[in-house]
Formats: sequence, structure tokens, C-alpha cells
Amino acid sequence: MSEQSDPELISLARQGDKAAFGRLVLRYQPMAQRIAERMLRNQDLADDLVQDAMLQAYLSLEKLHQPERFKSWLYGIVLNICRNELRRRKVIVFSIEAGQTHLNIVHKY
Repeated sequence: MSEQSDPELISLARQGDKAAFGRLVLRYQPMAQRIAERMLRNQDLADDLVQDAMLQAYLSLEKLHQPERFKSWLYGIVLNICRNELRRRKVIVFSIEAGQTHLNIVHKY
């Protein structure tokens, strides 16, 4: 049996075949994990956010207009979820001292 293409798996997943989406997850989870780990520098957090990204992709499959671009679409979802997490974890504090502006970044964990 030959490997099914992304558009074929997406078509099946849209029809309710969860195993088809599972095959897409197996295909692209390593890529998603690498992206998240590089951005977050925290494997546990990356694991959680990749899982969130996969769930978001599954729930949004109907919004994917070009199934052949699934990989790029998923890449964007992972990037956005990681960026949102990084934004959520930072509070930017500005202070003006002696006519100079200093930028202090306070991390919330």
C-alpha cells in the first residue's frame, strides 16, 4: 500500500476519519516539535503547544482551502501558538531615567 498524500488524508479526516488525521500528525509532529522547541527552549512547554496546534489544526480543517499546503498551514499554526505564548510570558516595562529610555523585560512564569 502506497503512502497517502496530504490532500487524500485531509479529505478522509474531513469525512470523520480520525485515523487519517492521526497519520498527518505522525507525519508532521517531528517538524512541529522542532519549531516549538527552538522558539521556546523548553521541551515540556513545546510538547503542550504542539498538542494544542494539532488540535487547532484538526478543528480548523474546513478552513484549509488548499489541502496540498497542509504542511505550510500547520507550520503557521505552530508559529502563531508559540508566538502567543512568548507574548503572554513577557511584560514589557519602560522606564525613563536621566533622559534615556531603558527597556526592561520581565518574564512571568
